[in-house]
Amino acid sequence: MNCPVAVQRMLEQGTIRVTGAIQASRIDQTIEWGNKMFDHIKSVLSFVSDRRGVTALEFAMIAGIVVAVIAVGFGAFATSLTGQFSTLGGSL
Repeated sequence: MNCPVAVQRMLEQGTIRVTGAIQASRIDQTIEWGNKMFDHIKSVLSFVSDRRGVTALEFAMIAGIVVAVIAVGFGAFATSLTGQFSTLGGSL
């Protein structure tokens, strides 16, 4: 049960009493704020429970790892190739 429903139920049961228009407007504002807050909490929970972005993130991480491995391999290959060209150039 959310807060606004509980407040309305207490008003209906007579557990709480409203005396004057000012207090009634405050309760209405509280109920409205509670509904907005409840909507925000629902949207945050739906965002957190959404699994579609996880798959995209996993693919991006795999692609990043592949790029890093290729870069390291190319660096090692380039160093080896430079050494071979230096040896070849020295022998000429």
